[in-house]
Amino acid sequence: MFIQNMSDQTLYELAIKYFIEENKLAFEIFNKIAKHGAKIEYKNQAKYMLAQCYYFGIGVEKDFKTAFNIFLELSESKSHYNEAKECLAELYFEGRGMKEDNTKAFELYLELSKSESVQQNSAKIKLAKFYLNGKSDQQNSSAAKFELARCYEFGTGITKDINKSLQLYLDFSKSESFHQVHAFRWLAFHYLKNGEEENSHKYFKLYIQKAEIPKRFFKP
Repeated sequence: MFIQNMSDQTLYELAIKYFIEENKLAFEIFNKIAKHGAKIEYKNQAKYMLAQCYYFGIGVEKDFKTAFNIFLELSESKSHYNEAKECLAELYFEGRGMKEDNTKAFELYLELSKSESVQQNSAKIKLAKFYLNGKSDQQNSSAAKFELARCYEFGTGITKDINKSLQLYLDFSKSESFHQVHAFRWLAFHYLKNGEEENSHKYFKLYIQKAEIPKRFFKP
């Protein structure tokens, strides 16, 4: 076969071209590199794309379970760590390849939302949607609601709406959740920017008390 004597890099680039064209040869080449590639870098990249072939049915019959297992393997390695976790979260959420598990999907999105990766913003949007759709349980709803507030604040994946963001932070300020202290700080600066000094001072004092900031950092 013409691919026998090509390097891993050349084969991988060729397979990507075939994948985009939905050519069945993509699967064959990714499978070859994943099993017999000389460089671990290209072996793992090929595994990731092989899982995508199984997911989309390119060059092979759709098999969500096999795709899930490959993504799971990669999520436990250093290669394609965050990409694989995002795919796993989607499979858990959709219930494809395994039983639907919103809790595991949520945990993965929450982890990605705290990462400095290209998956960070999309994970935050997913968390916000969890809250909007009522799919987060009581334990996780606070984190999802917090990400929704941030999405409204910055217009991430949703129309920017400071008033909706304000309302969510006000809700947090009345709660005893982990995010209450962040709400106090946000509200203090929000009211300061809008010339409402009384409210700004109120929430800044609450922030200092809740965050237990040592008094030595502030002048009497």
